[in-house]
Order: sequence, then structure tokens, then C-alpha cells
Amino acid sequence: MHLIKHFAALSLLLPSIVALPSTLHRLQSYNGATTGKYIVELKPGVSRKDFLHSLQLSADGLVEWDVINGFAATIDEEAMALLQSSNDVLSVAEDGHIINSQPSPSQRPVIPEEDRRQAQPVPGNGDDISAARKIITRTDGSWALGRVANGGRCDAYSSIGSSFHWVGVWTRYDNDTAGNGVDIYIVDSGIWENHVRVQNSSDPERQTHLPRKNDLRGRVRVGVNTYEPGKESSSPILAGTHAAVLIPVGILNQSSVAAGARWGFATNANVISVIVSYNDELDKRHGTVAQLISGLDWISKNVKPNRPSVVHISTRNSGYAASVPLDNAVENLVNAGIHVVVGAGDDGEDVAKSATPSPARVPSVITVGGTDILETVTLWSNYGAGVDIFAPGAGVAGAVNTIDSTYTTASSLVTGVVAHLLVKHGALSPAALKTVLVNTAAKNCLSKIRLLLLHGYTLGGKQESAPDPGKSGTVTTLMTSRHASV
Repeated sequence: MHLIKHFAALSLLLPSIVALPSTLHRLQSYNGATTGKYIVELKPGVSRKDFLHSLQLSADGLVEWDVINGFAATIDEEAMALLQSSNDVLSVAEDGHIINSQPSPSQRPVIPEEDRRQAQPVPGNGDDISAARKIITRTDGSWALGRVANGGRCDAYSSIGSSFHWVGVWTRYDNDTAGNGVDIYIVDSGIWENHVRVQNSSDPERQTHLPRKNDLRGRVRVGVNTYEPGKESSSPILAGTHAAVLIPVGILNQSSVAAGARWGFATNANVISVIVSYNDELDKRHGTVAQLISGLDWISKNVKPNRPSVVHISTRNSGYAASVPLDNAVENLVNAGIHVVVGAGDDGEDVAKSATPSPARVPSVITVGGTDILETVTLWSNYGAGVDIFAPGAGVAGAVNTIDSTYTTASSLVTGVVAHLLVKHGALSPAALKTVLVNTAAKNCLSKIRLLLLHGYTLGGKQESAPDPGKSGTVTTLMTSRHASV
């Protein structure tokens, strides 16, 4: 009887909802732990308000989105039957938790001690700015930053030297195209803004693990926290930051690599923290697909018109199982003109067969794999036709001076390069910018797998000409190191 009442109410409000499709919508299962909620995506143009009213769902825990015409809710069997039989529904999927994975220590390549002996910044002038050309010469950046900004050869290891220094690499770039006017949205567990130089510290551990320079202060703001709404941060480890020092080894994070004053490429970009997950004291991530979609929904509603925006979605040692609603949410961001960069994942699998393929498998995003200093794909980086480009993803210094953790480094570097290219080439569409990025990559460096490069300044300071979309040109490559996370 109760089910008949459901159908009667639906027929009054939404006649089409009771029209049975030729086949029922299959419930999309989540290949991981589930939350007990379901994600429903409606067809464009369907009134979500009327649809929800007709279902008479409890408002407790109900979350609605515009980035997809959908919602997440607890749904009983009767309502589920109606959803699966409705012509107004695109998909019904289980909501699931983040899937955590950690590379086995046996997978981690051993870099000779002499090649990583320099763990402290090399004494130097830091930033030397030429007022006439606004060209900055930096002597304290990471080797990966130098690899992106300098040179065009595939043999990065030999070009840097057999006695490789992790920091103190000489780089040169144009400050006018360092992300000026670009908003970078870091989708992770938060960003620690107060990256201040440690002065006169007698604690060697603090001297080692705290940052040497204010990386992000004044350019960071919290956009939204969908994991714990209303809070500016949730995690004891702010994995959105390469400066988190709340565990002894230090956590390197994407904001300083993408846009940090010392370690980043887009040093003038604005950084907005979109908190969708939580990192516990063991650096295990917690969060759900619905919370990530909520973060993407906030971005879609808060991007500034006519202002270039780049979204970086972290997949460091964790990710999301296949989720069509999540993929569609990311696809809709790209269709709205927002550039999206995603790590390929750390399962050591083809992206298409990975346990955590969403949203890296979305064709329109820039999917990034990680390489090491020997110019090979790291054992844990995902690969395959779904990966657009490779970049340094292991042993790359960030806002903390350690060489034992480098999360999301490869895709973070690409995010910074995307911000640079948006300034250099103007308001390119996501498709056009991706074409420029991929076609100017150094080819055949990794057994015919593409490696990131950047048109910029060579070691001699010569400015390369900008490539046209769809054409190849002279490039500067990007390399990686160890403990890669993309």
C-alpha cells in the first residue's frame, strides 16, 4: 500500500517518472567500502526540487549538487525501485569511501647515498630579480623545478650530474608568467598557510623539517570544507601542503609544488583550499565520493568569471573506485572551461584497470603519471593510454626539507605549469591547453611514454618561441625522483 502511495504521488507531480524504461537502471556498485548512501544523477532539465519532493526523502544527510543534476541521500527499497524505473534518472550509484594504498618499501628504488647527500638548501642568493626583464634566477629550488624550467634533453640524470643534488638547482623563469591572475583550487585535506622561515631554532628536527621560506602566505584562502562543513581545517596532517610537519618525517604537499614561492612553478598564483578529506596521524585519508563531488560543486559555483582557474585533485597513495557520477562532475567542470589536473594514481596498474580510476580516467582532464630520476615510470605510478603526460613524482623537495615523502608531486608540478601556460598563451580552452601541453612534451624518453616539458628559459636564459596548439616544438622536460606519488 505504501508503495502504491509513492507511485500516486509521483504520477501527480512528475508523470514521466513512472514511465518504465525498456530496462531498469542498474545500481552501480562501488568497489570499496560504502557509506550506505546513494548518489543519484538526474537528466539535464529535470526539476530536482520536484523530484525530491515526490520521493519524500528525509532531509537528514541529503546533499544536492548543481555540478551534476543530482543528490546524495539515504534511500529505502521502495524509493530505490522508483529511481531505477524512472526515465528521468541517468544513474544510481553507491557512495563510497576513499581507497587507501601505500607503496611497499620493496617497491621503492634505492638512490645512492652520494646522490642524495645534500638535504639542506645550497647557500646562494635565492631569488635574483632582473628589473628590466623581470627574469628570476633561483638557486635554491628543487631539481624537478629545474628540470621543468631548464634544458630539453631526455637524459635528465646525466645532465644534472651523477652527484645529484636534491635542492639548490639553478633555474630561470619569467616572473610575469608565473601564474599571475590564476586561481588554483587544491582539492585535498587542507593547506597550512603559515610557511615561515625557522629562525635561530636549536632543534635540529625543526631545522630539518620546517620550511625555509614563506611559501604561500598571503595567497591562500580556505574555500570550503565539505568533510566537516564550517571548519577551516580538519586534519592533523594537512596533505594539501608540502609544509605539514605534524609527523616526524614531514608531509610534502601539492600547494607548495604547484605555487609555492620556493618550490613551486606558479609562484604568483592564488591558491584556494577545497577540503574534501581528512588525514589521520598515520597519513591515512578519509573521505567519500559524495564529499568530493560537493567540493567540485562548490568550485563550479564560486569560480570567478573571466578568470583562469585550475583544479588539482589529489590521488596520493589513495583514490576513488570507479564512479560515473564523480566522472561526470569532473567532466562538467571541464566543459565549463575549468582546467582539471588529476594524478594517475599509485596502484602500479593501467589506469583503465586500476582499483582507483575515477576521475583519472576522464578523457578531458590532464592525467599525470610519475617518473623517477632514472627516467623510468615509478613502480607504483599508474600508466597506460589514460595517462596524458609524465612528470617528476619522487624525491622532489617541497615545503618541508625531507626526501622521504613526495605526495602528488607530479600532478602538482603540471598544475603549476598549466597556470603558467594560461598566462603565457592567454585564455585557452581546456582542450586547447591540453594539446599545447602534450604536443610540446619531450617524446620517447620513457619507452615512447610522454614526459612533461615546458617552453620557457633555458640555462642560458634564451627565451623559446611559444608553440601553436597542435604543433610540436623545442621543449624543456620535467623529470622525477623517488617515492613518487602522482
